[in-house]
Amino acid sequence: METPIPILAKVAAIAAQMFEAGLELIQEAEALLPTPTLEEIAEMRQKKRPVTQEAYLHGLLQRIAVGAENLASDLRIVDEDILRNVHEFDLTPLEFNAMEESVLRRTTE
Repeated sequence: METPIPILAKVAAIAAQMFEAGLELIQEAEALLPTPTLEEIAEMRQKKRPVTQEAYLHGLLQRIAVGAENLASDLRIVDEDILRNVHEFDLTPLEFNAMEESVLRRTTE
């Protein structure tokens, strides 16, 4: 049976491009919002001032942007040349946990 890695690498590259394009749109949208000052945000945190829709959206779009950047970065690793050397990687416990979760999810479905 032929390995699906070349196909997965192509799909991952396309998905990374999609997240990068989405990130650009998010950044353009965020630029349209009026930007609160750090002092205003501090007052919102202390409940001295109500949270504005714009301030909330700045935070939400920032979290989305960071998530999109992380996803695009992870997807770029799904590359045939990089994966050829996976046996040399020094994996973290988080990466092994993700492998186990994937296997558990597949075996319980």
